[in-house]
Amino acid sequence: MFLMIGVNDGKDTLYYERPVYFSHLGRAVNVTVFVTFTQLLLFFNPTFKWNKHYYVQLPNGEVYELNANVGQQVARGRDVEIKEADLFTSSSANYYADGGFSGSIKDFFFGDGQNQASGSDVFNCPHCGYPIVDDFDFCPKCGKRLH
Repeated sequence: MFLMIGVNDGKDTLYYERPVYFSHLGRAVNVTVFVTFTQLLLFFNPTFKWNKHYYVQLPNGEVYELNANVGQQVARGRDVEIKEADLFTSSSANYYADGGFSGSIKDFFFGDGQNQASGSDVFNCPHCGYPIVDDFDFCPKCGKRLH
């Protein structure tokens, strides 16, 4: 009997239609809300998700991390207003603003962005660009040898 399991990172866009006011822009803008997570796959089906982080992306590409309680309400489809006070900058938000897909491996080892790891501890795989910890021998995303 084969048991096929795996762990990978995921990203889902959440439905949110209200504009959010930003004081540095001086106006309200429509935003994209998304959640990132790590998931356990059983026979290629997602069975459990953890390490959820919620983000708000502005039309100009800026990304802010969203308070987890507010993000959970948006994910559940509740009628909630996102306020500027619910948003904060973090290293993972900066990663997504730069076009990255997944920072959860770094977050898994070093926390939620509040505890900053030094740049020498985390780098990107030279083959696929996935963020990895410096002492890995193989990339957890593409499986290629790193050293």
